Amino acid sequence: GARRAHAAHAPLVVGADGRLSFVARLVDSPAYAVVAPLNFPFYTYLVDVEPAETPAFELWESPELGTLMLTPCDDGLFMGVVYTPQEQYDAFRRDHERLFWERYTAEPRLAPRLQSAKVVAPIRGRGDLVNQLRVPAGPGWALVGDAAYHRDPLTGMGIGDAFLGAQLLAEALQRSDGGDLDAELAAYRDEYRERTTDAFDYTVSSAMLKDPAPQVPLYRAIAGRPEMTQHLMNVLGGSVSFRSLFNARTLAELLPSRVGR
Repeated sequence: GARRAHAAHAPLVVGADGRLSFVARLVDSPAYAVVAPLNFPFYTYLVDVEPAETPAFELWESPELGTLMLTPCDDGLFMGVVYTPQEQYDAFRRDHERLFWERYTAEPRLAPRLQSAKVVAPIRGRGDLVNQLRVPAGPGWALVGDAAYHRDPLTGMGIGDAFLGAQLLAEALQRSDGGDLDAELAAYRDEYRERTTDAFDYTVSSAMLKDPAPQVPLYRAIAGRPEMTQHLMNVLGGSVSFRSLFNARTLAELLPSRVGR
């Protein structure tokens, strides 16, 4: 509270401080594969929403309304999201409350479930969601979560990737106990890059699509097979590799009629 300066020394500094990471700036971690924002979300929280028969993350797509999302949270809360192409951001942010509800209630399958709903949080949004990878480690420092790797929220992999980075870094630190810390940080850097690059590329390519139709058959095929649905959730959660699902053999099994197209 006295605002005095203090010096602290440690063999390792970890930046888990988000996409605008202060630690990343201090260590001059370079960003690469940078892609300008592709979409933007505005969101709020509601109560007294008529729930779906089976609790589920629900999503509706249309060229006019963008992507609308509704998902149950803890304690009876629901999160509502309007997710829209980036070129509409300036117009949307100037009148975001009106446009949010105008779009959200225009979906005929959603509007009846909101008749008794109450809003319990402000409508918030961001229009600066840059897609980027950073070098995640160097001598004496490491980055995890959005500090190391940030991408469009479309695929819902951010939390899973944060856990993945924390796990890989913890394993590297365990291996370095009494050994060469910088060598293990270099191994973490390489493994983290290996585990996240494909998912980053997939997210960016998905977020660039103005029409979601090319992905719909794949997700329908996955939804029809409980074991593949669980596999997809594990991929999104970061507990198994992206390539374990998104590879030529598995995709050919799921979509045999599209092989060779």
